[in-house]
Amino acid sequence: MSHDVDIDSWLDSEGFDLPDSRVRAREALEAAGLTRAGKARMSAEKEARARATLESRFFKHCPTPACVAMASRSGRTPVSTVGSTK
Repeated sequence: MSHDVDIDSWLDSEGFDLPDSRVRAREALEAAGLTRAGKARMSAEKEARARATLESRFFKHCPTPACVAMASRSGRTPVSTVGSTK
């Protein structure tokens, strides 16, 4: 039996800790078919695919000018985070 994870908590642990970044990440997971609107939990088996999806699409950054500049040159969609970036 596989276990599942709370999507919002998982997104927070992955650095999508601001409301806007969490919404964007959730939309990306839905577009990739890893969850659907209204679901609160996701199979733990999908974590690696979900992480890869988000890492390929988003560049998480802190609010310092240097981080913002690096994110804007990354080729990925910049998303702000209040925590440390991974």
